[in-house]
Amino acid sequence: MNQIVPQRIAASLFAIGLSVSWAVDAAAQTPAAVEVWGAFSGVVDTPASTLVSSYAPLLVNGTAVTSSAGQALTLAGRRGAGLQGGINLFPSRHLGLQVLVDRAKVDLSGANGPYSVALQYVSAQPPDYVPRVFNTQSSTPWPDTAGSLTQWAACFNAVARTTAAGRLSASVSGGLGWYRRSGSAQSLGYTEYHMGGHSVLFSDETHVAFALEPTNSLGFNAGGDVNIALARRAAIMVGYRYLGARTIEMPVRLTAITNADQVVFSTTLEDIARQMQVAPVRLRASSSRVVIGLKITP
Repeated sequence: MNQIVPQRIAASLFAIGLSVSWAVDAAAQTPAAVEVWGAFSGVVDTPASTLVSSYAPLLVNGTAVTSSAGQALTLAGRRGAGLQGGINLFPSRHLGLQVLVDRAKVDLSGANGPYSVALQYVSAQPPDYVPRVFNTQSSTPWPDTAGSLTQWAACFNAVARTTAAGRLSASVSGGLGWYRRSGSAQSLGYTEYHMGGHSVLFSDETHVAFALEPTNSLGFNAGGDVNIALARRAAIMVGYRYLGARTIEMPVRLTAITNADQVVFSTTLEDIARQMQVAPVRLRASSSRVVIGLKITP
């Protein structure tokens, strides 16, 4: 989704809410000074990125002239769900302060291109055992990405509300946001070559799961909600919130070999990590929420 669209929605909510709050009858019943709410959220604008891997495969017990391997994994966020809660403090009738906490988790998926590997090496093969240069290469179809991304948000906002008109009321808020994101997915390809007896070349293709390391960032947020009173101190709330942030870089850490039973030659995760040195993932970090929950005035 174009990032401009959520920003325009949030700005519109602000303008409408502020206009209505001073247009409502000021003689209405004095509203509560404290509001507390909890809500379920649906993620409607999700992050997306690409993880690019490029390295030189090893040739063990042999002489490599050149080698290369690489792939591009799609990390596309799908719809997700989460929880949101917060408290509004109103020292005046219409204006106050808000603390909001949000947690959401989305699936990561995406179709991937092939995993390509190439090696040029020197080998002395029978019957004459004269050293010659040989080439081998492969292009393997790669499975779709499977993983998840989790986001925590803590927001500190100014809030404005309308006075209740019948069973309906509304509020808008916006301010600073602190975000923490982390994730995991699979898998990256890693190939290692081995030169065996009689100059026979062997190769192992290892599949490696990885983590997107926890990354913090600052941004802004804006949104609003409409409340439908159920009782004197409780109301159903329905709202929308945009969590805006700059593109971030999330370090990649290799976490597990997922096809260990198919690997012939022993290799460790630490050895793979030293050889691959995967670059951080650049992630568009903004996202949106639709929320529905319960608001209480103690």
